[in-house]
Amino acid sequence: MTGPKLLSGHGRGDYAEARLAEFVANCRRKKMAVTPQRLAVLRALLESGDHPHADRIYAHVRREHPHISLATVHRTLERLCDVGEANKVTPLHETARYDGNTRPHHHVVCVRCKRVEDLEAPEFDTLLIMSVEPGFGGQAFIPEVLVKVGIARRLVDSGELTILVEIDGGVNEDTIEQAAAAGVDCFVAGSAVYGADDPAAAVRSLRQQAAAVSPHLRL
Repeated sequence: MTGPKLLSGHGRGDYAEARLAEFVANCRRKKMAVTPQRLAVLRALLESGDHPHADRIYAHVRREHPHISLATVHRTLERLCDVGEANKVTPLHETARYDGNTRPHHHVVCVRCKRVEDLEAPEFDTLLIMSVEPGFGGQAFIPEVLVKVGIARRLVDSGELTILVEIDGGVNEDTIEQAAAAGVDCFVAGSAVYGADDPAAAVRSLRQQAAAVSPHLRL
C-alpha cells in the first residue's frame, strides 16, 4: 500500500513525455489533426506545476510559436478538455485553470495563495470533516464546518475529487438536514442513535431526514 504523495517535478516530467506520445496516438485514432500548436499547448500544460490559466500557457507557448494567438490557445485548451486530454480546475479561482494529468488523482488547494498541487492518493476515498472537537461524545454540532463541506462538495461535483464527504460529531435530528443540504454523503451519529429508545428507528428517521433535503443522496 502506498500513501498519499504530491506529484514531484521528476514524476511530472516522466508523465509529460508519456502523455505526449499517448496524445499523438489518440489523435490519430480519433482522426484529429496533430498540429505543432496543439503539441506545444499540451506540453506547456503538462510541464507546468501550478495548473496554469490560459494566459500563462499563452506566454509560454509564444516563445516557440510567436504567431500563435491567445484565442488559439483558449480554443486548443477547450478542445483538449472536450476530448478528455485535459481537465478544468475552477473551484476557488476566478478564471479557469487547466490540468493535463488525466490519471485519477486529487488536488490540494491553498485557500490563501490559490496554488493547486496534484495529490496521488490511491486509497483515499473518503474525506472526514469533524463537526465537534475530537475526544468525547455528546458535544454540540459546530455549524461553521459546513463551509468546508461546501468546498468539498463543489470539488466532488466538478469531478476534481472522487470521494465521499463524511461528517462526524453532533449529528442528530436537529443538525442532519443542515449537513445533508451542504453536501455530506456519509453521517456518523453516536449519541443520537445509541441514546435513543429504538436505535434502529432513529437510524431510519435520520436517513429519511437527510434524503429529503439532499439533491444527491439516494438512501
